[in-house]
Amino acid sequence: MIPLRADAPRLPRHELLAVGISSRTTGNEMPTSWWLIAVGAVLVGNTFISLGLLLQKRSHHKRRGEQVEAYFLSPEWLVGLVTFFAGHACCWAGLAVGAQMVMSCLNCWCIVVTILIAPLLFHETVSLYRLLAVLVLVIGCVWVTLAGPKKYETFTVERFELNLADEAFLVVTACTVVAALAIAVVPRRTGATKRSVTRLTMGAAICAWYSVLAAKCFSGLHFTSWHGGRNQLGYWQTWAAGVFFVCAAVANLHLLNLALAAGDAVTVMPAYESLSLAGQIVVGGMFFQEFRQLDARGHFWFWSGVAVVLSGVIMVSRPEPKHPFLQHVILGSVAAADDVSDFEDEEEEEGGKAAKPAMTSDRAEPRLRPAAAAADGAALA
Repeated sequence: MIPLRADAPRLPRHELLAVGISSRTTGNEMPTSWWLIAVGAVLVGNTFISLGLLLQKRSHHKRRGEQVEAYFLSPEWLVGLVTFFAGHACCWAGLAVGAQMVMSCLNCWCIVVTILIAPLLFHETVSLYRLLAVLVLVIGCVWVTLAGPKKYETFTVERFELNLADEAFLVVTACTVVAALAIAVVPRRTGATKRSVTRLTMGAAICAWYSVLAAKCFSGLHFTSWHGGRNQLGYWQTWAAGVFFVCAAVANLHLLNLALAAGDAVTVMPAYESLSLAGQIVVGGMFFQEFRQLDARGHFWFWSGVAVVLSGVIMVSRPEPKHPFLQHVILGSVAAADDVSDFEDEEEEEGGKAAKPAMTSDRAEPRLRPAAAAADGAALA
C-alpha cells in the first residue's frame, strides 16, 4: 500500500495480518446508538430517494401535454433532484457504520414508501395484494434488522487491503469475473431477446454488488477519518474506491436501463432486485467479514428474514393475480382507478392506430398498475 502522505504511520505487514485476523474474529461491539443511527439513516435516505423520484414524476405529470423539452428547469423537478441526492447521502452515511448485509435489505424501504405515497400525490390506487406485499416487505426489513450483525469494526486502509486479499472474497470475485466475461462474449443470435435481457439483468446486478461494496469502503474510510481520528484520506486507495464506485454505479444504471428497454418490467425488476440483493449480501458479507458475527442459529434467522424480503420484492414487482378480492382497492378511490383505466384505453387506441402500419413485433408487453410502476422506478434508484 502506498500512502500519499509520507508521514502517515505504518505497521509491518506481519503486524497488520495479526491485527486483521484478531479483529476479524472478535470485532468491536458498536454502541447501540450508532447501530440505531445507521438503520435510521438508511430508512430516512430511502424515504427521501422515493420522495425525490415521486416529485420528479409529479413535475412530469403536471407538464403532460406541454411541448417543453427542458423538464430539468422545472422548480419542482429540481426540488425532487435535491431530495433524491439528499437521500443517497443519508444512505451513504448509514453504510459507514452499518452492516452491509442489513443495509442492502433495508434499501427495499423505498418501494414501501412509493406505494404508500403515490396514491396521495397522483390519485393512484393500491390494491389489497400490493398492500399485503408492502406488509411482507416491512416484516422482512424488521426481521433482518433484528437478526443481522450489530458489530462495528473501524475501517482503515490497512483493513481494506487485508479484506481485498481474503481468499474467500477472491474466489467469489474470480467466479464473478468469469461469469461476467461469459455473459459478455456469448454470441448474440437472431431472436434471442430473452437471453439478451437475461445477460443485461445479470450484468446490472453484478455492477450493483461491487458499486455498493465500493460505496461502503469509501464511506467507512471517511467515517474513520472524521470520528476515529485516523486520517485515511491521504491514501490513493481511498479515492480509488470512490472512482470505482462511480464507474460501477454508472454501468449498473446503463445496463439496467438497457434491460428494461429490451424486456418487460414485470420480468426484469423482480429478477434484478433478487439477484442484486442476494449478491450484495454474499459479496459484502465476505468482504467485511460479517458472516463471522453469526453462529448457526444466527444464520438461520438472518437468512429467513432475507427470504421474507425477497418474497416481498417479487410480490410487489409481479402483476396482480386475477382475483377480485386481491384486486380490491384499499388506498385511493375507485373513481381514480376507472380514470386511469380509461386513460390507458385511450392511449392503447391511439397507439394502436399509429403503430398498426409499422407493427413488426408479436410480443405483447404487459402493463403495470400505476403504483407498481412507480415502485419499479424507486427500485431502479
